[in-house]
Amino acid sequence: MNNIEKFSLYTEEFIRKLIPYVEFKLSPAGRVCPFMTQGRLNCYLIRTGSISVYHSGGILIGGLPAPAIVGLGEFEAASSLYFLTNEPCEIAEISRDDIFNIIEKDNLWQNLSVHMRFVSNRLLNYASILNAPSAYEMIRNQLLKLINEPDSLRESITAEKYIRSKTHLSRSGIMRILSALKEGEYIMIENGVLKEVRHLPAKY
Repeated sequence: MNNIEKFSLYTEEFIRKLIPYVEFKLSPAGRVCPFMTQGRLNCYLIRTGSISVYHSGGILIGGLPAPAIVGLGEFEAASSLYFLTNEPCEIAEISRDDIFNIIEKDNLWQNLSVHMRFVSNRLLNYASILNAPSAYEMIRNQLLKLINEPDSLRESITAEKYIRSKTHLSRSGIMRILSALKEGEYIMIENGVLKEVRHLPAKY
């Protein structure tokens, strides 16, 4: 069982224990959900579907499939973060204060601890990707990340736009490397959308 599968199982269990305290509603694709509203930190339990997390200005951080819980951390950047639903999703919204009261009342600290450990690993991986030393390595890492995004996100964004939104490399530089990788049959792209990663060389 890989880490993603383990994370999903722990998250499902965490959500299951929180269900008596929340109400799930079906949200349409394209719904904007802020992490902070009028000074209140928001938590979201996502039971089905998938989302894409953004920083203000439309900078894509990454996709996240259900089951998921987002908004448990307390951070200054919360007012600059939001997510979009990629498809219809079952979502329950609750304030961060309320969810921590439930965690205290029902002694769910172990569930929280496991959840935050996986979240921390994900953030560290994201940071290491952004700090890759060369443009090619940044693009290579983002292609590997993109191919593992939920299909609803991967099919809705071009590879070039996905990479540019997360690395701020130039469009021309990204397209040059993508074209070379496509010509070398390392990747398969159709209408700009990444369909397959066959093998990416370590160096360009």
